[in-house]
Amino acid sequence: MPFNFSRIAALVRKSATLLGFCLLVVQAAPYSFANEPSWIGRWAGTYSCGNIRNNHFSLDITAQSANRVEGLFSFNVPAAPGETGAYKVVGRSGSDGRVTFVPQEWVERPEGFQPLGLVAALHANGQMLEGNIPDCGFGSDFSASRQGDKAAGEVEPPDLSLVSPTPISGGLIQGQWLGGITCKMNRREPQTYGVEAHMVQDGAGVAALFRIRIFKVRGSNSGDTFDQVVVVSGLAEDQRLTLGNDILLEGKNPARFKGLEVALGAGGNSLTGTVTMNGCQDIELKRSDSLEPLTVAGPLHDLWSGKLGHTDITVFTAVGAIPNFIELRASFPIDQPVAARDRLKMVLIPLYAQNGKMLLVPVGVREATGVFDRTKRQATRHTLTSTRALVVPEQANDTLVLWNVSRDQDIARVMGAGAAVRTGQNDVALERTGKELAGELIRGATTPITLGGSFAGKLAAAPSLEAQCATLQTWLEPYLGDTDFNRLSPAAGTRIILDALSDEVFVPVFGVPFSLLAPSERKTIGQLMRTHCGRAMEMRQFTNLVVQQPFQSEQNFIRTSVLMTNRIEAREWFALERAKVKQLPDTAASLDELERLGQMAVSRFKEVSAAEEEEFRSLLKERSVAIETQVLRDKLEALLKSSETPDTLFQMAKLMDELAKVPAPDSVKQELLKLAKTKAVAIARPIYLAAGSRAETLPASLEGLAGIRRILLELAPTRDAMRAHFGGDLGELLRPIYARERTLLQDPLVQAAFRAELMSVESKGDPYEDVRNAARLYVNPQVFDGAAAVPAFQTAVLDATVAAEMRAVEFRDNSKTITPGEPTAEDIFRLIQGRLLTGNEKIRSTEQVCLSGGFKDDPVLALECLQILSLTGGQGGMRVRVTKFEKLGCSPEPASNQYKCLFSIAHTSNSPLLTGRLGQLFSTAEVQDGLFIHGADGTWTMVYGDL
Repeated sequence: MPFNFSRIAALVRKSATLLGFCLLVVQAAPYSFANEPSWIGRWAGTYSCGNIRNNHFSLDITAQSANRVEGLFSFNVPAAPGETGAYKVVGRSGSDGRVTFVPQEWVERPEGFQPLGLVAALHANGQMLEGNIPDCGFGSDFSASRQGDKAAGEVEPPDLSLVSPTPISGGLIQGQWLGGITCKMNRREPQTYGVEAHMVQDGAGVAALFRIRIFKVRGSNSGDTFDQVVVVSGLAEDQRLTLGNDILLEGKNPARFKGLEVALGAGGNSLTGTVTMNGCQDIELKRSDSLEPLTVAGPLHDLWSGKLGHTDITVFTAVGAIPNFIELRASFPIDQPVAARDRLKMVLIPLYAQNGKMLLVPVGVREATGVFDRTKRQATRHTLTSTRALVVPEQANDTLVLWNVSRDQDIARVMGAGAAVRTGQNDVALERTGKELAGELIRGATTPITLGGSFAGKLAAAPSLEAQCATLQTWLEPYLGDTDFNRLSPAAGTRIILDALSDEVFVPVFGVPFSLLAPSERKTIGQLMRTHCGRAMEMRQFTNLVVQQPFQSEQNFIRTSVLMTNRIEAREWFALERAKVKQLPDTAASLDELERLGQMAVSRFKEVSAAEEEEFRSLLKERSVAIETQVLRDKLEALLKSSETPDTLFQMAKLMDELAKVPAPDSVKQELLKLAKTKAVAIARPIYLAAGSRAETLPASLEGLAGIRRILLELAPTRDAMRAHFGGDLGELLRPIYARERTLLQDPLVQAAFRAELMSVESKGDPYEDVRNAARLYVNPQVFDGAAAVPAFQTAVLDATVAAEMRAVEFRDNSKTITPGEPTAEDIFRLIQGRLLTGNEKIRSTEQVCLSGGFKDDPVLALECLQILSLTGGQGGMRVRVTKFEKLGCSPEPASNQYKCLFSIAHTSNSPLLTGRLGQLFSTAEVQDGLFIHGADGTWTMVYGDL
């Protein structure tokens, strides 16, 4: 049977429980039961929540009682270096051992942050917390490892004296024993075999070598003998010793010693009990001082390390101790963070030597968690749990081979003369550990992976896996920054890290150019990044496929090399073109050259870094601004020397428009504007004065109003140019014109003439536009349209439009009888047309609000805009016109001066929605009704109707 880990582990836990009870009594520990895993301490790690990835945090658990824990959760504020937040948390463990931490009280709250709850589980080895953050949804998680008492970043220098592990404890069983085994073999006279036993004890574990002298002639009880040499191991518990896990080394015989179960006698100098041996029953041993202690030369005193698959193994040899022993430490799997690995600490004793090799037998287990713990039922166990013994060479240079013995056949395989150095899949070769790695291992580091190949440089010199990963991180970190590679394409990501693969950066780290890496070397780097640094060391940047891509396949390797070649050429091109750009003269032709260079550079931007692209773009922009500004300055200087004509003013205004588009410094723009303004004022002043003089001579008539309109239209280009660019204090010069216009607009005779002129307009197809075009000959549209319209002019335009519409449509009065005082056909048409014009104007104004974005904060208006824009198509409003009108008759209502009238009306519209069949339906005449009320002022009001 394999070495009994379970009983040793049970005794270790029992001892630890008793020790824990004593500590509770003496030190009053903060939790109330010894078997509860200890959560107390400082934990540090990273968490991911939504868009926040791998943010650092710490959890200081300060109290634990029953199933309640309390602590302080502290975190770094993302994208705010140096800023932190913290709040108190409390949790209670559930039946599954997990603890749900909930916030209790803010200690330091950053602006805009809400506290989060955590669901945490303690790893079996007590060194790691893992879990999720429910409020963050899918993909949220965190992990943290237990921190020591030292402050972050504080490193204690290695003490190589600690390389030697704790000596073997010894015990009542340890020593040399002589005695015999009684074997009846179905005979009357029993036969006795002499026994020599050498036993070593560590805690409750015992390993022993038995030499049994068996008579060659079975049952003779005398004559020649041969020695049967067997090593066994087991437990000493409650004054009893049980040994098994036998390995036969010499003297194969049907009567094979396989183990024993004995009791320690009074005084501790005798062992009596039974044996497991064919034909034999009893054994009696007495402690002997005549036997010399078993001495087996141990390997050179040193520290050895290596890997067995995904298991990290470190062997501490203790030569010169009494007795010599080794301590084997293992952690699994190495692709997980150190705190999350299962651990084994096993003590072995050299008990036998042959052919320059010695046999190491397990004597005790000082730590066993996870797959190494045989006390727990689990589907997977580590191969080291079935190890009965290990074989090592007596002498070793820089490599120490451990041959695994799990059955008798392995002895012949590994201890025979000329046996292979390593033949079994569970054998492992360890390397001698230098002083630097020894110090790292003492502090809990992992042995480095074997690089092989032609690697040299900083990576090859790294003493531990942690140091190897730190070397990679130092190499790549300057090129990663805060980039979120998960949001980048592989090509864009490779572009960012490409400079890290250049010879001047890559060779000092790896000792070989990237372009000369062999496939096996690329595989080693990729595995180191992905498995060991990315997962085990939680350096998440190395888990990204973009970072691993150059090392993943032959195709990616070649593509990356091509990108590096193109980058070298592109950089040479940019260097030459930068020099050219700086030498370009300040001419318009240079602007064309800059545009050409910008177009040529587009294809090369993807071959250089984003910083280099930005640098070249900035240079082009800087030179373009400088040259364009100088070109405009030259043009302005030429205009300042030209004659003072309106054309010069317009050219300067155009020049100011161009200057506004150039991102030149404001001081430069103000300088050029100041120069142009002086010239512009000199040109505009006489033009304004002449216009004012003309306005004062115009007659007080409709023709005089038309004259004002013509003057203002002539002044518009000059006035617009001055207002847009030069401002100035020339507004006073225009006051006589506006004053004369106001006087004419308020003149009743002018208003009457304006109305008469519009009422006489004969439409040539569109009465609405024809009337307005006639009105624009005399006044600005703002005079008759909009909120600031002059009432007399607005009414004149509306009435004239109605009259023109009436003349333009098919108009009939088919009333059979006419009641005195009822509304005429003209009265009804005028009311209908007025409502249509008002509706058209409302739609046009609403459309303007919609197109300007005025609906953004008004959901009701937003819905109205959907309807309006579907009607207008965004083309400047829509118009509904009457094409046919027929009065059918009116009847008086009981109330005085009220009549209900029937009439037929047909419409047309320029709306893009009202086309095809829908347009035909809209333009079809239909009979409608309405209630008309005659007011005291002689006007009609339409109270209701279908329109």
